[in-house]
Amino acid sequence: MKSLSLFIVLILGTIAAYGSGNTPAPPPQRSLDAISADDAKKHVYFLAADSMQGRNTPSPQLEIAARYIADRFKEYGLQPLNGSYLYPYHISRSNLDTNSDLRITLGNTKSSFRLKSDWDPLEMTAGSKSSGEASGDITGNIVFAGYGITAPEYKYDDYKNIDATGKIVFILRHEPREKSDDTTVFKGRALTKYSTYEEKIRNAIMHGASGLLICTDPLNHLMLTPEGYPWPSVYFKKMKGSDIPIQLDLDNGHKKTIPAAYVGEAVIDALFGSVDSLTHLQARIDSTLTPNSFDFKDASCDMHVIVKKETITVHDVVGWLPGTERDSEHIIIGGHYDHLGTKHATSPGEDTIYNGADDNASGTTGVLETARAFCAAGKKPERSVLFIAFSGEEKGLFGSRAYAANPLVPLEKCDAMLNMDMIGRNAPDTLELGGGNHSPELEAIAREQNKDVGFVLTDGANSFFDRSDQASFAEKGIPVLFFFTGEHKDYHQVTDSPDKINYEKLARVATLCFRTAWYIADGNSHFAYIEHPAEK
Repeated sequence: MKSLSLFIVLILGTIAAYGSGNTPAPPPQRSLDAISADDAKKHVYFLAADSMQGRNTPSPQLEIAARYIADRFKEYGLQPLNGSYLYPYHISRSNLDTNSDLRITLGNTKSSFRLKSDWDPLEMTAGSKSSGEASGDITGNIVFAGYGITAPEYKYDDYKNIDATGKIVFILRHEPREKSDDTTVFKGRALTKYSTYEEKIRNAIMHGASGLLICTDPLNHLMLTPEGYPWPSVYFKKMKGSDIPIQLDLDNGHKKTIPAAYVGEAVIDALFGSVDSLTHLQARIDSTLTPNSFDFKDASCDMHVIVKKETITVHDVVGWLPGTERDSEHIIIGGHYDHLGTKHATSPGEDTIYNGADDNASGTTGVLETARAFCAAGKKPERSVLFIAFSGEEKGLFGSRAYAANPLVPLEKCDAMLNMDMIGRNAPDTLELGGGNHSPELEAIAREQNKDVGFVLTDGANSFFDRSDQASFAEKGIPVLFFFTGEHKDYHQVTDSPDKINYEKLARVATLCFRTAWYIADGNSHFAYIEHPAEK
């Protein structure tokens, strides 16, 4: 009850501030009139047309969409930054060389393993080069490190009594008591961040490991086949051209990593003698919640991983509206303009285009209509407004992560970020807001502005909070709001088409976003970001 009371006080305090002398003037009526369902429809039908081939990242069609958005920004009167509306960043396209190999020596026994059936390198593996050939060629003794977890808050550390420096670490996937309702350590059936590949690799690097082998934990799972990345060179030999899935990653330059591979039953047998032996070892760890790590005697591993990388430039689209009083202070209004591209046809005449009308031509259109409204105001707000259409969201928030890492305007001067993702479907009068638990002051502003728009607002978008671009800015401590009208049966299907969008609703969401943004941009309040909000 105490945490709920605190949350209510924060909300009421912000609403009370609404009536103070610092309250900005109401949004100009000419701005509200500029937001048009008919214009919104034109944008969506262009961006989600079959000719756009699903706006995949990267693709020629993505660049066509970027130029369309840039042209609208220029038409409305937004300014470019650094001489261009296009913000370039780099991604890397990777593929595995099939000459990669894995060998284990135990005593006098040497075993070689088959790529795909026995082992499979993870997608975040190999060397640190951003382009060309990135090779990970390592030889080292093997150490078993349980689940590969160091979690001080849970008083658990698989590395406590071992030295992994220069060694190849063998670990289990997931975390202790994964299928238990016991939450005295970790979170029971709800997995924590310590279960992820990225965290296990990071922790291995922190402990000096030169390589990592990971397998499915056999106590809780029957299927022990390797579950690494389905590299095109290994899994899609018969496919050609755009049908071949490609491994993409945001190019972070020389980010430190180590060769890491998912291994199956053959490797388990070679090291532990049998799957049962590993299962019993895991059972002891789970029953006692005590690490049972050790060095293998006379066991070594040779792992040669070759990943070929190609660097590709893609773009966010950025438009700038300078403020009148504090132009270095700004807010960001964004939405991603990419989607999933096309799929392989399995029958003649099959629809293969992921048009992405709601996801997220609708949110991109929301950004365009909000930009038009600001530019039509006849006056500028006190703070500046930065409009960003992000690419690469569907690949892992690439565009927003790239911008947040290398912003054109210092993020310490950013007072809020408003994101629109999927804003054109479901019941006409419902809208989900996300981020209010981290930024209750922003939510209070949106709710107050909604009195003139009329949505039934819920906090359902919070369950999708980490899956859209506002998360990249929240990680930097920036207060955010996420406008979302909910999932539907056409989500990530070829049936997400422009004819299914409710354009009146889309325009109303853009109106609420504009009204909220205008209040923030034309005011002088600063807002807090609560990293660990109390539960309501």
